[in-house]
Amino acid sequence: MWFLEQDPVAIHLLVMPAYHVLCDLGGKTGNAPNIHEFAGDSFDTGYDWLRHASSDPHDIIDFPPRVNDFLLWVDTISFEKIFGGTTPLMRTFQAYFVLWLMPEKPKFREGADAFMPNQLSVEEASTLGRLDFLVKLAKMFADQIKPVL
Repeated sequence: MWFLEQDPVAIHLLVMPAYHVLCDLGGKTGNAPNIHEFAGDSFDTGYDWLRHASSDPHDIIDFPPRVNDFLLWVDTISFEKIFGGTTPLMRTFQAYFVLWLMPEKPKFREGADAFMPNQLSVEEASTLGRLDFLVKLAKMFADQIKPVL
């Protein structure tokens, strides 16, 4: 949904429960996601507002869709720490994140090659649009999975 630029509120409503589950699973081992370093303490305002809706039909909230980028990032990192791996789609998102979604932290992009599939350079990946990036990298990551015999 995220790569297809679908409704950011729907994405948020899927990503937030995953965040909370990962907090529960990784909390005791120090592997819980930590979005506070990216989004501060108000990252869940939209989620809470949607879960506890006001009876006022004119009530509104300012929801920054960018919070989903950070939620997906910390969720995929936490998932990897807890379960020892990620899915091809998670790896694709991580690669996109380090290339395009953190311009304020150039160190992320400097280490982007570590997030690329083996046979793809950062320069090549940088030429792909969002949807082509998804299709190409997800397939490349899936092809790198070795079957368990």
